[in-house]
Amino acid sequence: MRFQGGGGTDFNVAVNAFSRRVENKIIFTDGEAPMPEKAMDAIWIGFGEDKIKPKGGKVITITRRQLERLCRFHDIDMSR
Repeated sequence: MRFQGGGGTDFNVAVNAFSRRVENKIIFTDGEAPMPEKAMDAIWIGFGEDKIKPKGGKVITITRRQLERLCRFHDIDMSR
């Protein structure tokens, strides 16, 4: 998987798109977009140095250094 930020994310659209029948909601983000206005019980995985603070759910932050170590462990080329 290649993780690259570029802007343009509207989490309000994403939050409204999730079905209430889905038990596991996982959102990957670089933390550059504003957090949604509506609270959502989800797992937020933030890549980068910015701390995200969504309304609701659990946050897992993975720093650039941790991501690089993980990629080296799995022999993944991050330059692509």
